[in-house]
Amino acid sequence: MQDKALPSASLPAMELTPTPITEFLDEPPPRPTLPPGPGLPEAFGWMAGVFTGHLVAGVVGIIAIIALMAFSGENIQQVAIIDQLSPNYLMLLMGGDQWIVLLLTVVAIRLRWGPRVAQNLNLTRIRPLHAAVVVGLVLPLSTLSGETYRVLHTLWQPLVEQLPALKLIDESNAVELLGDLSKAGSLPMMLLIIAVAPAIAEELVFRGMIGRGLVARWGFFGGVLISSVMFAAVHFHPVHAAAVLPIGIALHCIYLATRSFWAPMLLHFLNNAWATIASRIPSDELSPVVEEAASPVLLWASLTAMVVLGAVLYRTRTRYILPDGSEWSPGYVTAECPPAELGARIAGGSDTGRNLLMAGTAWASFTIAFVSEIVVHAR
Repeated sequence: MQDKALPSASLPAMELTPTPITEFLDEPPPRPTLPPGPGLPEAFGWMAGVFTGHLVAGVVGIIAIIALMAFSGENIQQVAIIDQLSPNYLMLLMGGDQWIVLLLTVVAIRLRWGPRVAQNLNLTRIRPLHAAVVVGLVLPLSTLSGETYRVLHTLWQPLVEQLPALKLIDESNAVELLGDLSKAGSLPMMLLIIAVAPAIAEELVFRGMIGRGLVARWGFFGGVLISSVMFAAVHFHPVHAAAVLPIGIALHCIYLATRSFWAPMLLHFLNNAWATIASRIPSDELSPVVEEAASPVLLWASLTAMVVLGAVLYRTRTRYILPDGSEWSPGYVTAECPPAELGARIAGGSDTGRNLLMAGTAWASFTIAFVSEIVVHAR
């Protein structure tokens, strides 16, 4: 049997109305949210930029010192040996370096982000409880970092003696240099050089810029770890870098939990300020606690305080809630704040008595261990 074709009259007439092109232009198809930069290659570029900035600032500082020496009739050959510079020239060199790098950092980030700086960094005011937790973390974190430095430095010295080529690296140890520099000038001046400028510049680069991109692309664990390793690496000396690594991780965790750029900057400032103040205290008072091995009790109290205060920070972490009740997320891990037109409100765990009790108990326990350590060394 052969199939018979249906007559054309049996097909109803169809009118095709073309869709205006303006309809596609007015309503483009939705695109997936892409994580922001910088990616890993650009992050290395920013890291190289930090080294370059310090190099440029150092050259400018040396030129300024040579000019001042020539004007005053001093021997300019002293510039060749940093240790022979007077405290005033040393402060000029180090202070100029830090503040020139800060200026270059601010300009670079403004050019990279344009008018979105405040939103990307999230300059929201830090909550009182979060500020208290940050302050409470300073001494426990400094104690663990200092003990890490002391142990690794003990292992590093025999290695330097066996391999003389490492002495060049050893001479670049900023901890030793800044320790001597901190006693050269007034305390406010030293805080501006050692605490204020680095706290702003380094947080802008490693938490604000590099960290934002890497956490968005690599997730919480990968992004925090990579950006913290980069932060440690710019301190150059292996022992110093290893001691700084846990501080970098803590700074980034605090940033993501509080969603306020002021939180990591505050911790960074207080950590450097404490190191500056401790280096100026006479050796027969507090420095044994800083320079000698910490007792197991103090180390355990420091670790416990960090865990408990970190738990409080997580329980009260800042979130953004949209008008429909859902939590705002751009599609990646970030500390940035949502666009204002979304009408999101800030929410987080309440500052309940339980959270306050946990934080207070952890801090009190550490304080007792810390004071006991001072009393034991005083005897």
